[in-house]
Amino acid sequence: MSLVIADNENETMFEIAISYLHNFSLITINQDRKSCSMHRLVQPVTSEWLAPASWQNWGSTALKILSERFPDGEFESWVTCSNYMPHVCNVLSLDIANGTSNTLARAKLLSHTSLYLTLSSKYAGAKADAQESLDLYLTVSPHGCKDSLRVQDQMALILYRLGHELSAEDLYRGTLLGLENLLGLQHLDTIRTVSNLAYIIWNRRGNEPVDLARRALHERERQLGLDHPHTCKARISLLSHSMAYAFSMK
Repeated sequence: MSLVIADNENETMFEIAISYLHNFSLITINQDRKSCSMHRLVQPVTSEWLAPASWQNWGSTALKILSERFPDGEFESWVTCSNYMPHVCNVLSLDIANGTSNTLARAKLLSHTSLYLTLSSKYAGAKADAQESLDLYLTVSPHGCKDSLRVQDQMALILYRLGHELSAEDLYRGTLLGLENLLGLQHLDTIRTVSNLAYIIWNRRGNEPVDLARRALHERERQLGLDHPHTCKARISLLSHSMAYAFSMK
């Protein structure tokens, strides 16, 4: 239901509209009242009823809705992500016109699914989605943009998790340079990559990981506050890097 109802929808009118579909047995409203089902025989009839031109319009609409509403992939949203993934697979399989708005919507959706798959340790699928997302962003902005650099950051983490540490480091450094030039040294997206770079080189001799972690903590304390979850993570990260550096000097 959360994919069907509009942000400014009148809930009463929505319930009335859904009840018509239910009364004609086109859908079945599930017990949780948060989802519905469509009989397998109704699905092909509905597909046949929709004209080819309508498929383009509705496919484009579905793609944009999913790109806006697919969660960020954090653990708390995994149930929602899992429920949305079948719809994502169906929408991504549609032959939708490659206009700029559809291309950007597809790229954004793939970046979200890639992050979800990464955090749930499904790295092969995450890498494929991140690569396609990056390619799509670069077709629209060949010289790079904020969104393409964010996907590069995700790709670097995936490469690291797959064991390609040097490739991951090179990609992180290139991403960091791009973010610093595009957004500035203190932007939180830049600081995220600073923190990620520190994470993957934490066991290396030298003080660079500590310096990067300290930079990330300082900016998150200044911009997000002392008690923000990202600040707390940065504080723990700095402590870990500092201890690793101290032990390496013994």
